[in-house]
Amino acid sequence: MGRRIFVWLLFFLLSCLRANSQSTSDFDVIDVHLHAMNPENFSAGAASNFGPFRKMYGTNARNPDALLRRTIAEMDKNHISQGVLSGDDDLVAKWVERYPNRFLAGYNHWCDGKAETVAKFESEWKAGTWKAIGELGLPYGGYPLNDPACFPLFELAQRYDIPVFFHTGFGGPNPQVSGAPKFRIALSDPPAVGGRGDSLP
Repeated sequence: MGRRIFVWLLFFLLSCLRANSQSTSDFDVIDVHLHAMNPENFSAGAASNFGPFRKMYGTNARNPDALLRRTIAEMDKNHISQGVLSGDDDLVAKWVERYPNRFLAGYNHWCDGKAETVAKFESEWKAGTWKAIGELGLPYGGYPLNDPACFPLFELAQRYDIPVFFHTGFGGPNPQVSGAPKFRIALSDPPAVGGRGDSLP
């Protein structure tokens, strides 16, 4: 009796694993965190055998075209049908033009609180240039996630139901040395700012 139950349980588990693997292979994913940037701008970080960089140490793409090819290959490999893409505007536009069905352009400029900036984004949003806001790298500039300068943009996002993405958490090895001297990890902590209407000092 015990052996029969064991065989039945083993058969059940194998069936579940098979069903799960089949459903996973047929499941399309939208990646909300992709970047189109010149790899040369990250040469210092790419040379760091540290933290999240350790996995890719010494294997980074050398130029934007190589990065695009590698990105598409990784998307295909991992069943990623589309990706929210932010970074350098010119590269984002080129990648979207090259693969319009794979990339969703994300607006990731600094918030300046100016009405003309928000009006320009609204016009571009209506024209279909942008599909999302972000990834907003506010902590890299020394700003909290709830910086009041972003409120006009957030109000627009609320009005049009536009998704907004933020950078949270760490910033890689030595962000203060590699181009972001104002970066502070405390500014990347959503619970620290989530319940406040004012900015952190």
